[in-house]
Amino acid sequence: MSDGIDLHLHSDHSDGVLDPESLVALLAQSGVHTFALTDHDTTAGLDRAATAALAAGLRAIAGIELSAAVELLRKKLTWNVNTTFSRNKIRNFTQYVDQYYSVLKTSGQKEI
Repeated sequence: MSDGIDLHLHSDHSDGVLDPESLVALLAQSGVHTFALTDHDTTAGLDRAATAALAAGLRAIAGIELSAAVELLRKKLTWNVNTTFSRNKIRNFTQYVDQYYSVLKTSGQKEI
């Protein structure tokens, strides 16, 4: 964390130990004003983190840490996405980001 910003955080929705609300409370106590929740292969905690951030006066950025491997095979670039991550999750994440920015616009909060 530098200057009140942490752009790589995990909640208990992946390999973190705190639920999104507890994580936001800890960030607020620690002087963090801007953060990104970047759980592994899921956006499940983003709504809760954004709600808690708004209540605490913090800026939340929607994020995700994708599990993927890139292989160069016979001069073709092939993406082998982890089997726990599907096209449906990518579509859901894209929809979530659209909704998140819509909320930012209506709330008057500016994106980074």
